Amino acid sequence: MALFTDGKISTIHDLTAYDSGVMNLAAVEGIDLTVKLGLARQELAVELECVLPRDVRLECVVVTPPLKLWHAFHTLELIYRDAYNNQLNDRYKGKWEQYRELSGWAAEKLLQTGVGITPNPVPQAAAPKLSVQPGGT
Repeated sequence: MALFTDGKISTIHDLTAYDSGVMNLAAVEGIDLTVKLGLARQELAVELECVLPRDVRLECVVVTPPLKLWHAFHTLELIYRDAYNNQLNDRYKGKWEQYRELSGWAAEKLLQTGVGITPNPVPQAAAPKLSVQPGGT
């Protein structure tokens, strides 16, 4: 399992699994989904730091299914909030509120089941660097 600090928690593919129209919305409204994924991760980090014991670092938090759900729903909440505030168009308000409720539900489930913690975190390895070398004959 990945660690919270390894990078991506959810992907654009995860977002489209919950909301098939999110790519179209992003294109129409000029919303960068990758930026929203990052902002949601930062906001979850702040929330987690508030509930974790002082001696537990974010580097020890494991991405469990409830945490992944919370991140995906919170990202969708940020996207629809942004779309609503760009246009003040009520057509986005319902989904913004829906994903805000789902984000809260997922956060509650995470706290009920417990935040995954590992005492010996092993960060994800960096991508290998490949180079071409001439071969012998």
